[in-house]
Amino acid sequence: MEKASQFMEELVCPSCAQQGHATWESSTKEGGLRHLATLSDGFEMWPERKGEDPKITCKQCGTAQPEQKAVGN
Repeated sequence: MEKASQFMEELVCPSCAQQGHATWESSTKEGGLRHLATLSDGFEMWPERKGEDPKITCKQCGTAQPEQKAVGN
């Protein structure tokens, strides 16, 4: 049986202080890999590579956001 979990990550751009959030989803069926479920308007996503999280950048200044460690519920 597949078990999925979601968690929210607060985002603050280190360059311009734009704030927002990302909601991630992971499942045991996929070995715990996480996928971006939603992203607030001030940020955009670049496609993920196999086995990696998608890159998130700030729409205001274009700075790539630091990768966060997964913390599940």
